Amino acid sequence: MCTLSKKENYKDRFLVKTGQQLAFLTTSDIAFFRSADGLTQAFTFAGKKYFVENTLEELDRLLDPRDFFRVSRNMMLRVNAIHKILPHLNGRLKIETQPGAPEDIFVSRERVGEFKAWLGG
Repeated sequence: MCTLSKKENYKDRFLVKTGQQLAFLTTSDIAFFRSADGLTQAFTFAGKKYFVENTLEELDRLLDPRDFFRVSRNMMLRVNAIHKILPHLNGRLKIETQPGAPEDIFVSRERVGEFKAWLGG
């Protein structure tokens, strides 16, 4: 079952497992999503991480594009998780997040224009 807000039709919470229990994780608490080894994790602003059942491709459709941007094959960022944007090699951008990500985040040269347009609102 998918929880979509009625007015915008974007997902506003996820059902996640914490130990032996299930809990709600609101979309506004999520700083970024990271996909690795076929699994997707949501990282919260509080520094916790949870597995979610959706792929990043599904999240692309389920999340409000004003809030989230797919910066790479395995990372989707919330706009207010961005701490610093630094120019990098070959026209790419390096992103520093708050909270910090498990690995460096880069916006590919091909996505830089779209990313800058997204940041500008």
